Parts: sequence; structure tokens; C-alpha cells
Amino acid sequence: MILYSGMFQGNTIQRIVKTFLLFLSVYLCVSMILHHYILPETSPQIMDYPRSGDIIINKFSKEKFIFRKTSVESDGMYSQNDLYIDRSGFDPRPHVHLNQDETFQILEGELTILIEGKENTIRRGQTFTVQRGFVHQYLNLGKEEMHAIVTVNPAEKFDLMLTQFHGFFTKDEEPPNELIWFLQTIMYNTYYDTYPAKFPVLFQRALSFILSPTVRLMGLHSWYPEFSEKWRHSENR
Repeated sequence: MILYSGMFQGNTIQRIVKTFLLFLSVYLCVSMILHHYILPETSPQIMDYPRSGDIIINKFSKEKFIFRKTSVESDGMYSQNDLYIDRSGFDPRPHVHLNQDETFQILEGELTILIEGKENTIRRGQTFTVQRGFVHQYLNLGKEEMHAIVTVNPAEKFDLMLTQFHGFFTKDEEPPNELIWFLQTIMYNTYYDTYPAKFPVLFQRALSFILSPTVRLMGLHSWYPEFSEKWRHSENR
């Protein structure tokens, strides 16, 4: 009797697990079809992209961006902005752009750029290019504010990515916690072709494709209209 009872309980657990896995598989398949093909997210219009003069300020990372030439104005060829970083300011996350080169021309101060963990310091009058496909992060370890002209080639969605990344990062009184930011990057990474350095890119792409429908149901998106408007210069409204 005891043996039979144990076998019955084991079979019950197996049925529950199989039912759960079947339900999960159906849910994931249906949600991916709906999200990616039938009811995709609303795409931003040209008017939602930044314009020259728009200003982004991130008080947490001590960064300020002033757009010089945007992707809309260069027909997608390049994006250019003035980047200001206060002392001890930093790029919030190590990341990689798969299809864009990023060039820093230092006008004032100095900038430390970590490339695949290797430290590179560039000073006033110097230029440094982070080639596509390399994990990087920049910091101001100097004694004064750093000012650089940053050119990204090709532009693609880089300008829009800046408005969305810093818009989400600064929307509350405190930066988002690691879990919320991880969920948001599931929506951001493939859309902007910019990936955090923590996980392999192929893994992040697969994770984004599978989980983005669920993350979308949680209220997170690839693009937020309010963040496009948040940084708009008064003359561009």
C-alpha cells in the first residue's frame, strides 16, 4: 500500500509538471506570435527622434548630452553630441554596440574609457574611437569637468536610445534597481542593438525574443513617448 501510494504521488507530480510545461510552451508560443507579428509595439515617428539643441541630463551618472547633429538631420549617416561629465561621473553600464563606431574628441578635461576591461585615458586635443563590437564604459577620473564631441557612425537609433535609456534611468528619485533595469534591457537591447556586457549577445537576443511579450505585459516598452518629449528643447517643441 505504501509503495502504491508513493507511485501514485509520483505520477501525480509528473502529470502536474507535464501540464505546467505544456501550458508554459503554449503561452510562450502564443505570446511571441502576438507580440512580434500580430500586435507589435507602436513604432516612433520621425518627430519623436531628438533634434539639434535637445539636452539630456542624468543627475545620477553626472552626464549631460547636447545634440549637435542627429540621425534625422544626417539622414542616418551619423549622430553627434556634446558630452559633459562632471568629476567622478560615469557611463552607468558597460555595454557594446554591434554595428556602430563611437568616436570621442576631447575638448576639455580627460576621459577614461575601459575597452574590454583595458583602461585608456584620453586628454584635451586627443581623439579615440571605440570600434563596434567592443565592450566599453567611460568614466571621468580627472579633476575637472570633461567635455567631448561624440560622433556615432552610423546613427541608426542611437539618438533615440539616449533619450529612452536616460529617460528611464532618471524617471524616479532613485535609479531603477537591478531587477527592473534587467527587465527593461530585455525590451531595449535588440531594439537599439546595444547590449549590456554581463551576458553573451546571442543569449540576450534569444532571451529578448522569448520574454519581451511577458515584460511588455508588465508595462515596460522599447520606446516611451514621454521620454522623447522629456528632453526636448523649448525651440523644438
